[in-house]
Amino acid sequence: MTVLLILVLPLTFLLYSVFSKDTSGTFTAFLLGLIAGLASLLVVSFLPSFGSINSPSFWGQTVRFFFDYFLLHIIFGLGFFFLISFSISGEVLDTSFSALFGIFSTVFANVFYELINVPIITEQLLFLLIIIGSILVFDFVFNILIANLTIAADFVVYLISLIPFVLLCFLGSTALASFYLQTAGVSYILISAGICVAGIILNAILAFLD
Repeated sequence: MTVLLILVLPLTFLLYSVFSKDTSGTFTAFLLGLIAGLASLLVVSFLPSFGSINSPSFWGQTVRFFFDYFLLHIIFGLGFFFLISFSISGEVLDTSFSALFGIFSTVFANVFYELINVPIITEQLLFLLIIIGSILVFDFVFNILIANLTIAADFVVYLISLIPFVLLCFLGSTALASFYLQTAGVSYILISAGICVAGIILNAILAFLD
């Protein structure tokens, strides 16, 4: 039954696309995100691995999760997506959030495979809560800023909006490290669930405003 977790991000994307104010190109972006995620995993496999470094240090584990699960795939996954999409169409910023669901669907499938022999699925569930909430918050921040800032280049607004997304992923990484090292009680559940709930609420507000 745990294999059904692989369907969580694609199903979340479907819900996201239904409530999105502009659904044109979102499914294509999701498919491109899957491809970009595969390319990202391939590139990361040639880089020095943080995944094999299991440190008793809380911050050491946080950095491990942040790089292996989030930051590298944000950089390479979005990089590949924009490289492919800009060659097809210049308007890709709005659909990049759909691409993120595709990128991290691939990343999660890889995480699931690596942990397939581990009977505890908490780490996978925490990952799903963190990335879903972070993407939805990213989408909210971008749409609010793009509607209110008078910056000529939309991509600059996108980069500004990317900052809280990365910070939330880092915060989520501390939750994963807390779970891995069994420190600070159930704070890892509160942090991960809090990120997800915040993303859902903010996205609901955005849909209401539209």
